[in-house]
Amino acid sequence: MLKYLHFHLGECYFLSESDPYGLFLFHLLRRPLTDARRDHVLEEYEATWHVGLGSYGGRGLKEATGKSVYQLNAFVHAIILNELHGWVELAVDHGQQAKFAIEGFMGKYGFDEQDIQYDALKKSWQRYLAQRKASKKKTVSLTGRMHLRELEKSLKKLPPAHKSAA
Repeated sequence: MLKYLHFHLGECYFLSESDPYGLFLFHLLRRPLTDARRDHVLEEYEATWHVGLGSYGGRGLKEATGKSVYQLNAFVHAIILNELHGWVELAVDHGQQAKFAIEGFMGKYGFDEQDIQYDALKKSWQRYLAQRKASKKKTVSLTGRMHLRELEKSLKKLPPAHKSAA
């Protein structure tokens, strides 16, 4: 995560509401969530990401909690996976194998097996493909002409209407 954040936002990030990371972080610091199951998260992390509050310092922002750090990591991880899917999909569309595209994505950000495992990225890509394939199998909505044909077929199956005496 840290390599990805450093790549996009730099070593020292100044809180800003003009990008998705800043918006999410601002709301996490403004109303930090607490969860006893996540309190130990802060002690486990060895790497730190410096965030300058700038003009937001006096706006009632609080310290990060274990839960807020966990949520920020989940948010950044989801962004990484979405970017991976777009990267690999583009590469595959241009004739490259998914394996080499995933390795290229890892090389772009300097990821190694300690940061995020190749197998995890590969599995995420496979799940993404399965989800895309399943969403394409959904029934196609009827066009106007197809709807009229279906209506005509159903009307032909109805028994003839009785003429009313007027």
